[in-house]
Amino acid sequence: MRPEAPSRLLSAAVPLALVLCAAGCHGRDDAANRAAVANLDQALNPTFLVAALRKLGGAHFHGATRMSVTAAATPTNEAGWDTVTTTTDVWLDRGGNYRIVEANDQDGGREVVLFGHELSVALRYGKMVRRRAQDPEPERLLEEALGGPWSGWEVASPFAIIKHNPVTLAGGRKGEEYRVTKSEKRHSKRVKYSPGIRYWRGNTSVLELNGHMTVDAASSALLKSDFLVVFTAQRTGEPRSDGRDGPPEPVVGTVDVQTSIDQIGAVAAIQRPPAEELSLRQRIVPEQRELLGGLTAAGNAPKEK
Repeated sequence: MRPEAPSRLLSAAVPLALVLCAAGCHGRDDAANRAAVANLDQALNPTFLVAALRKLGGAHFHGATRMSVTAAATPTNEAGWDTVTTTTDVWLDRGGNYRIVEANDQDGGREVVLFGHELSVALRYGKMVRRRAQDPEPERLLEEALGGPWSGWEVASPFAIIKHNPVTLAGGRKGEEYRVTKSEKRHSKRVKYSPGIRYWRGNTSVLELNGHMTVDAASSALLKSDFLVVFTAQRTGEPRSDGRDGPPEPVVGTVDVQTSIDQIGAVAAIQRPPAEELSLRQRIVPEQRELLGGLTAAGNAPKEK
């Protein structure tokens, strides 16, 4: 072999090695990002968050979620945006009892207390009414109260690019901090939703995404979240807002979420609140028998030949 041949082979091999390394590194980056997205998919899911808070021995959750939507052609600095901001506080004690206080800037809200096998509920400005808790309602109400982060993340996650690093939190608790930005394109398949109030989520595209979350290393509980997602979606089956013929114009929406958790393992035991007992009206049972009593007889009647 001529003396210059090794150098030629080396110079030819270097670009190939760089290509292979870039492809390999890109693959590893993609895998790491998918794993980070999956971690946040879990941590922000309300069902998992409930279980994680119980694992911590209870905690106080505070959250504020602002949601807004308008026709895509409407400038954001003009009137016409439909916006609601909801503030939620949840106290979950070691025994599994909880108190939820929720209010929004549209003069709505509620207070819900689970004490043992009793559920006490009061709408804003209304009386507290107590009744027997029937599963799965208590768990569903708790998941709804903790669902602010998931409402935004469910839209944002297919477009999320995540960088994360371990952190040491107050009291020496170990955690993981996730910083989230927007990818130029979707990196997961669209989810098909059945027709209904969630159907629009299947055709969303993210315009802006920015924020960070902190997750407890031991329990994977979402300790803190602060993120904003701006998205566009195509409405279906609705008339145009301007009254013209044709398909409905797309909408632009915003979900802005801030949550935090404190009093970990130190929430005072939830007390049974003063409330009125839910009582059936005197004529409810006779009315039910009158309305439903003939169904059995009709169902067992012989068919005419």
